[in-house]
Amino acid sequence: MPCTYAEVQIAVHSVGICGSDVHYLTHGAIGDFIVSAPMLLGHESSGTVTKLGEGVMNLKVGKVIIFPVFYTCHSFTINAGY
Repeated sequence: MPCTYAEVQIAVHSVGICGSDVHYLTHGAIGDFIVSAPMLLGHESSGTVTKLGEGVMNLKVGKVIIFPVFYTCHSFTINAGY
């Protein structure tokens, strides 16, 4: 399936999890925050760009990037070159 105008497809290499993520998973809460809906755990993700929409100008297919996994269909800044 092709990307739309501003989409980027990424082949994910890895996703880091922290102590808070483990606590949410094992206890369903951390402090006063109680998980009441599905929640994406993990952050500090890395991967390789595999497809680009024709409106994406700042990346190239094959570029290794890091990105925040908690954005699924929104705009965010990609830190490329790490």
